[in-house]
Amino acid sequence: MDTLSTGWSPVLTLKAALQSIQGLLESPEPKDPQDAEVASMLLTNPDEFKRVARQWTIKYAEATPKPGEGGATKGSTHIKPDPEKERLEEEKRKKRIQYVVVQSIAWQR
Repeated sequence: MDTLSTGWSPVLTLKAALQSIQGLLESPEPKDPQDAEVASMLLTNPDEFKRVARQWTIKYAEATPKPGEGGATKGSTHIKPDPEKERLEEEKRKKRIQYVVVQSIAWQR
């Protein structure tokens, strides 16, 4: 995992950087954290860590919750979604899709 800090070099490939990130996501290192608060939660309360990680994955990575999960769990501090914010996010998402489609068509010509 040194690739992303002291072992990084401009000659490293994008593949190597992505593999390093994948490795960090698969096996976090709480004793050498990027975020001390998150690492502390992982060490002291792993169940809460998993619950929050699941919520963030659903919220920020647009993952689909498991059946019966609903994105919030008992004791959750889940905030109700803001309809205006959701509308703006949907609009941005549609614009990104349109951009990709237009670029794909232009590239094929």
